[in-house]
Amino acid sequence: MQHTPNTFFQQQVNISDDTDLLVILLDTNPFTWGKRKLDMNSNVSTTTSSTKNLISFSQFIQHLLVFINAYLSVQRNKKIAILSSATNHQSQFLFPKRTKAKRRESDGGKKSHVSKLGSNIVGTEDVEEFFLQEIKFETVQKAILSGLFELQENISNIGDENSMMTDDDTSNPQKDNIQGFSLSGALSMALCFINRLEKEKPPGITLNARILIFQVSPDISSQYISVMNTIFSAEKMNIILDACVLALQDSIFLQQACFLTNGNYVKPQRQEGLIQYLFHLFMLEKNLRTMIMLPVQNTVDFRASCFETRKPIDDGYVCPVCLSIFSQFKPVCSTCESKLQRPTNRSLISHK
Repeated sequence: MQHTPNTFFQQQVNISDDTDLLVILLDTNPFTWGKRKLDMNSNVSTTTSSTKNLISFSQFIQHLLVFINAYLSVQRNKKIAILSSATNHQSQFLFPKRTKAKRRESDGGKKSHVSKLGSNIVGTEDVEEFFLQEIKFETVQKAILSGLFELQENISNIGDENSMMTDDDTSNPQKDNIQGFSLSGALSMALCFINRLEKEKPPGITLNARILIFQVSPDISSQYISVMNTIFSAEKMNIILDACVLALQDSIFLQQACFLTNGNYVKPQRQEGLIQYLFHLFMLEKNLRTMIMLPVQNTVDFRASCFETRKPIDDGYVCPVCLSIFSQFKPVCSTCESKLQRPTNRSLISHK
């Protein structure tokens, strides 16, 4: 009996060169998570407390690692990157991470100029390695745990310097820096990461990237302008922004981000079952989401923030030159320094 090659099988081996990239942004602010832990311990005996369905940071990491393991197990060409933001002005990559800089032989053993991707990947050859090499869960898990441990050591100094600050000190500008989450900074780093991968990817590979954001800290109004700029950039790059809010209150920033980029916004009511939300809502890529029924985002807060007070407003005044928004009329725009006239009813915006 003559053996005939299975040409159909050979044609279907490499059916697609699409590479799925999931970039995860973690809110690891120790002060927000620490306050949550104290609230959970103080309300253990109560049954009507709003904190009874919350989870601690260690439980959150366990759910996250299970989700990452399942995501990488679906297909070999799945790629992942994890960023962490501990304060309002600090964001860093947990994975991929390169601790030692490479030496180039062309410089006679001396260190040459190092081009960094996400402050961790070195050189164009590492970009190709990131695409071609299979990512193992053990490597990702080790990088996340070690990165969080280093982050805890670095942030402990900030906690010692600000240990005397009280919760009633709302006028102190350092309070947002301590209890905040650098959403704009982490998003900017993620978009730059994706942009470089898109430019330096090997020939023949199509990159399908999306960003998943976990937030537990409240929104910082001073980040409104920078956050909206990153959201518009993600929309222009056709990158989906998904959000999982673990705080007690909704996030206005992430509501708008998910709505504008056609992403999924979820605020789990029972956080002890977080892994079920992650599997159902955030496991599928954007081209497969039309095949299942996903929850619809019914309410979105589209209120703009004042460019000076950084607070959401219902009524405001718009500069006709630079489109800056202010809660009160100003004769001179503080953004572009244009002279403004007393507005009429047509120049008054309202979101009521």
